[in-house]
Amino acid sequence: TYIAASRAEQSVMLKSAQVKKDLTTLAEVYYKQMLKAYEKYESAKGTLEFTQEYVRVRTKAFENGFATSIDVVDAQTALSKNRLDILSAAYEFDTALSRLLSLTGEYDKVEQYRTRPGAENIAPTAY
Repeated sequence: TYIAASRAEQSVMLKSAQVKKDLTTLAEVYYKQMLKAYEKYESAKGTLEFTQEYVRVRTKAFENGFATSIDVVDAQTALSKNRLDILSAAYEFDTALSRLLSLTGEYDKVEQYRTRPGAENIAPTAY
């Protein structure tokens, strides 16, 4: 009766408050994942020019007899790892963004966020 209805209403209100809290927490988690991925991307991108130059220098040194083929391979491996780090960070960012937009009911706006004017395009062509 009235008491049962009151308890049911109170239960629904408590569950509703818990769902709001859980969604807010999840949104914060996805946002922090985006920030972490972006920092990882920027860090890897910052070393890209160095690793490219390292390959160039090691290759030139090898051609002139001042480095071994292993030195060249090591430099190329470092460059490949750097490129993979960039792609991995871009993937992590896109995944977190997609999850956040999905959580907010705006999943159809993923490309709009990725390609908006002024946004940096973190894609495989970035290197």
